Amino acid sequence: MHPCGKFTETDLDRCIAILDDPEIHPSMFEPILWRDDYAHLPKGRIINLAQRLLSKPNGDDVVLEALSMRLDGTVDTLGPDFRQIGLRAAILSLSKNHDDYSGGRDYRMERVISAALRFNCNEAAKQEWLDTIFTVVDDNYGYIYSCENTIASTAALMPAAFLNRVFEGTEEQQHLRQFFILHSGLDQSILAKIDVDVLIEWCRARNDTKVWAIVAAGISLWEQDGNQGAVIMSESALRLLEASPEPEAVLEAFAERVTPSSWSGSRVSAMQPRADAIRGLLEHGNPNIAMAAKSVSAKLVEWIEYEKLREQRDDEEREQRFE
Repeated sequence: MHPCGKFTETDLDRCIAILDDPEIHPSMFEPILWRDDYAHLPKGRIINLAQRLLSKPNGDDVVLEALSMRLDGTVDTLGPDFRQIGLRAAILSLSKNHDDYSGGRDYRMERVISAALRFNCNEAAKQEWLDTIFTVVDDNYGYIYSCENTIASTAALMPAAFLNRVFEGTEEQQHLRQFFILHSGLDQSILAKIDVDVLIEWCRARNDTKVWAIVAAGISLWEQDGNQGAVIMSESALRLLEASPEPEAVLEAFAERVTPSSWSGSRVSAMQPRADAIRGLLEHGNPNIAMAAKSVSAKLVEWIEYEKLREQRDDEEREQRFE
């Protein structure tokens, strides 16, 4: 039981004495890690409590929740010790559990990881965090549908290290990691938070033309024209295309994303505006881009025509079943 008045260090001793009781859930200790009512307690004792909670079932998620609540805007309210504990909690949480249907765990983890990665300390823990991400990617055959905002923020704050990992390891690992970049379940791309100038600089430094197409397949591509309401290519996508030494490979990667990942109604209706956006590049001032757009657009015309015929057949079959 907690006292009604001021919570003292003696009271903390009484609580910690039952920490190892199997009937005690770690969540009971969460308020002590962040609420102002406990801010007067010695910081070392609170850090020790957080570290001990990490060894308890679900203690990592409790710690992430508490550290997320400690954060206050851009002010560093964690400090190096809690940032390291936050990294450890995230490592444990992502390693054991990939289900996050509500998005709550991703929200809390993203806040803590973003705070931890913005400072030049805990470098070993940061590398272990990257190791954990790609171990989970490898173990799940490139499919991760939780904590994607956290991973996207990691990519933005450690762009070179993150992208380098995609092209490291065995041939199979590289395939799975590239698959993850291309097919992550985010509403936006896993690379969307990385500044396009950073992406371009990294691609140039790799001195490997195939990386441009991989990055092109993973960035944010489509957006709405504010004035006309039409689908257009994002500025980031255009800048990557214009910087690429092989624009056709980049445009082919864009063309693979003409089909929406999810849709209702006519698939062609979703594809056509995107194909039109690529066709608009026929007028581009760079002749190599214009030529590549011509080639890719011709393939898209055939693809969309095939989809029209398929939809027509499906409609006819539904009408026959109805009759």
